Amino acid sequence: MDIDARLAIVVRSGRDLPEAEGGECNPFALIVCGKESETTNVANSTTNPDWNATRMIFVDIADEVWIEPQRAASA
Repeated sequence: MDIDARLAIVVRSGRDLPEAEGGECNPFALIVCGKESETTNVANSTTNPDWNATRMIFVDIADEVWIEPQRAASA
């Protein structure tokens, strides 16, 4: 794939994320574009994570990009 077909995505933060039922909120962001996916690091014990993460993914002009907060399993 052509290196020019990369998209830089910056995920800054999340605010007021819902708390996990019966456990701590350990969120991370899932970034999906076509068949490519990346994640941020897990932000432990917070509903207001500051990721400040940049991820590079390969894109096709027809790809749809979405970012969704996720919960990491409690240790």
